Amino acid sequence: MKDSEFSSLVRGAVFTLLVKVAGAALSFFVVMIIARNLGAAGAGVYFLAFSVLTFASLLVRFGLDSVIIKQVSIAYSKGDFGLVGKFYKSSFYCIGGAGIVVGLVFYFMSGIMAIKLFDLQGMQGLIKFVGLGVVGLSLCHMQCFFLLALGYVKTSVLFVSILIPLMTLSALVIISENNALTAELAFLVYCASCFCSFLASFIFVRNISKPSNSGIKCFGLKSIFNLSGSIYVSVMAEYLVLSSPVFLLGVYSSSEDVAVFSVCQRITTLIAFIFVSVNRVVAPRIAKLHESEFGDVENLVKKTIRLTLLLALLISSLMYFYPEAFLLLFGREYLDGVFVLKCYAILQIILVFYGVSRSLLQMTGHEGVCKRVDLFYLMMTVIICLMLVPVYSYDGAAVAILVSALICAIVMCFVVKDRLGFYLL
Repeated sequence: MKDSEFSSLVRGAVFTLLVKVAGAALSFFVVMIIARNLGAAGAGVYFLAFSVLTFASLLVRFGLDSVIIKQVSIAYSKGDFGLVGKFYKSSFYCIGGAGIVVGLVFYFMSGIMAIKLFDLQGMQGLIKFVGLGVVGLSLCHMQCFFLLALGYVKTSVLFVSILIPLMTLSALVIISENNALTAELAFLVYCASCFCSFLASFIFVRNISKPSNSGIKCFGLKSIFNLSGSIYVSVMAEYLVLSSPVFLLGVYSSSEDVAVFSVCQRITTLIAFIFVSVNRVVAPRIAKLHESEFGDVENLVKKTIRLTLLLALLISSLMYFYPEAFLLLFGREYLDGVFVLKCYAILQIILVFYGVSRSLLQMTGHEGVCKRVDLFYLMMTVIICLMLVPVYSYDGAAVAILVSALICAIVMCFVVKDRLGFYLL
């Protein structure tokens, strides 16, 4: 790859990163308002409901995010606009239909889930709103990945990264000034923001679509699952790795412990956004290079991981050495999470290697091996969490996810060497 082409990718990644940082700042303030106004107990209920919504959204997206990035970017580069339209229409109906079904299930099963699963009566009202949130959040993500594959990098990150937290923050500020904020109302605001963002992204996509795409037939469900099967398993495994400690804390510990752990997770999302921002620009390019000039993939990946690692090290160092300064922003009751925040600062460095390896393998046709390593990662995390969480609460959960991530990152780096013939550094 030419240096000029890499510089262009860097500029796109920097813009995406700046937008992501702005979105992270907005989300940071959202979490601050919730943590300060609801206290640890109320915030814990909100974060549990948020984890349920995120899980439901991933469940109904069927791993199509990565499929859209890979297949649509290749089809678009070849001028096959009919295939591009087919992917969009199929993904929209599949995700939208599944979102409605799953949302209805959560609405009618909210009482059972709240009492039997988490033993929290206050969760019932929040779970009822999952249906509204899951449709909006899932379709908004799907359309943003579609825009990314078409080259609308700047626009693609605005709807999810900026619009959702901006609308949520604006509403929460108004409500909190009147001292009327509850966990249920805060979650309703977030779900409504997701749906409004979906409507905005839908209007934008319709405005840039070609009229000839309106008569295109959809893929069958079997074809969709054939394309996304391995990636779907990997995506669900990745999410469950990060959220299983939250769910297990909800089962074995208190909502206060869930709040402390969740606040530490969200503080470190700023580091995670670095990789996400760079990956959103680089992943489509990897897929295109793999189709044509495979030799340039190694050069692109090594430059990418060095840039990402440098930025992640700078931010994680601040969080590791000054954790109290970050936690005090949310209130003194969260200072018990110092050890958790330090573990998560280290975790983000490890996830740079794991995430780049994973994205690289998925974009070059090695989804199957990604699935196997992701499932191993999930199995390790859950087993260690079950051993440590009942005894050590959120400290045990932090150790569990850190140890399993380190082992699996090493495994994934060797898989890249075996399948693609080069090391990441």
